[in-house]
Amino acid sequence: MRPDSSPPGACPAPKSPVSLTDLRHAHEVLDWLRDYISKPHPDLGRGGPVCPFVPQSLRTDQVRIVLHPELDGSDPGAIAELLRGYLEVFVAGTPDSAVARRQRSFVIALPNVAEEHLPLLDGVHRAVKPDMVAGGAMIGQFYQGCPEVAVRNPGFHVSTGPVPCFVIRHMAPHDVLFLHEDAGWFAEYHSRFAREFAAGKVTDPLMVQLFRRAEEELENR
Repeated sequence: MRPDSSPPGACPAPKSPVSLTDLRHAHEVLDWLRDYISKPHPDLGRGGPVCPFVPQSLRTDQVRIVLHPELDGSDPGAIAELLRGYLEVFVAGTPDSAVARRQRSFVIALPNVAEEHLPLLDGVHRAVKPDMVAGGAMIGQFYQGCPEVAVRNPGFHVSTGPVPCFVIRHMAPHDVLFLHEDAGWFAEYHSRFAREFAAGKVTDPLMVQLFRRAEEELENR
């Protein structure tokens, strides 16, 4: 079969047209990924980009941006179900290589969420995070005014962005920073990355400290 899965001589299946507004929003997300997420920030509390994986992800074309302008944020449950659906697709396409996994991400953009509904995205994040972690994935919410702060600088509100969105990516060793306080989350993390700590591949002092403490609590349960 040809790449478009059409039989020989057949026309390719028509695709949905993209509006200029959708293109503008997609460009805003891409600019944000390039100019903020892929760059260092003086208030981050550490060196390197805001997300260390995104620069390479962009270079290797492993970022997928999906727009959902039909959602205005008034129904958080609908957003949660949408994200769980994307989790299924994301997990189904999990590559075997650890390097490839860390480069892959979905950005689910919600450009028409009304300003008064933006805080509801935090509740959506809390609702779907257990499902994400159980699937070996992580999720973050980003919007103007998001209260999430940097791990190493609680005075810096790091999860800001021009278009409200959620980002799904595969779990990585540094996620002990976000999973160590919950026993169930840490158990999922431990099953995937304990060997890397045992082999000395993770050397960041804070990560090692949090891992050892959470591992001891897990063993004593």
